[in-house]
Amino acid sequence: MFFDLDIPAPSAGKSEGQPSQAVFLNTAETCKRLGYHGVAYSTTLPLKTALTKPCDIKLPNLSSDDTNSLANLSSHTKPVTNTTFHQLTRLTVVAEESAMNVQLTANNQNLLTYDIVAVIPTSEKMLQQACQSYDVDIICLEMSTRISHYLRPSTLNIAIQRGIYFEISYAAAIRDTTARRNLLGNAANLVRATRGKNILVSSSAAAAMELRGPYDVMNLCNLFGLDHAAGKRAISAHCRAVIFHAATRRLTYRGVAAMEPLSALAKSDAWMVGGKDNFMDVSDAPQRGEDGDDDDEDDTMES
Repeated sequence: MFFDLDIPAPSAGKSEGQPSQAVFLNTAETCKRLGYHGVAYSTTLPLKTALTKPCDIKLPNLSSDDTNSLANLSSHTKPVTNTTFHQLTRLTVVAEESAMNVQLTANNQNLLTYDIVAVIPTSEKMLQQACQSYDVDIICLEMSTRISHYLRPSTLNIAIQRGIYFEISYAAAIRDTTARRNLLGNAANLVRATRGKNILVSSSAAAAMELRGPYDVMNLCNLFGLDHAAGKRAISAHCRAVIFHAATRRLTYRGVAAMEPLSALAKSDAWMVGGKDNFMDVSDAPQRGEDGDDDDEDDTMES
């Protein structure tokens, strides 16, 4: 199963640099035709705005009825199957040093309205803070411009141990030659710093012409220093890991305990919550002395 977890979506109240509804719909349809099994529609906001604004992304009605949203995958125990085209929502937060004391935490109700949360750190300090303390699923580095600071393996490894993935977006490199050169250099540095671990590749395509098929993306990953197997994981297994990491962040308490509706419980497990199939229920069992056995036992003891 292949995913593209960054398709920019129109957002209410913003128009500059955003695709029109028609272009957005065409891009989503093209993802399906290219062989992707799911996408995440994203909106990009400053950190302080993101904490106060709930999700307003509307999932498009695609031509096929084989579509699904994370709302129907709300249980992290349900597998992501390849029988439907999955549509998710994503928030990409731009974290600047002016908002260094503002924290991205899992208990913010506005953040919980998005399926996936990503962050773009704009400096080395913000990158370190994102790796150490932000409750996010993806860290995005601006690959189209030269990264001025050194990517420290020790810092990135903290995020890897927390289950966070690093994203490489390729669409900007299609638009500009300089951006392409910067992408190849920055991506290679990121792969070296992470040793190829927890790498995610997305398009960030504002139009259908900027999309590439899954196997073209795998070939592109070779230029980043990833072999064919690692390139495939970057658009398949790692994407699924991000989705489940996001579900764990949203639907559990500290990643340990989750709540499920009783309707999701199998009938054979109803005894766990005192259901009709509870074989430990003793409400219908004979009471003490009802059959006379206990009375006989008491008489025997008295004698």
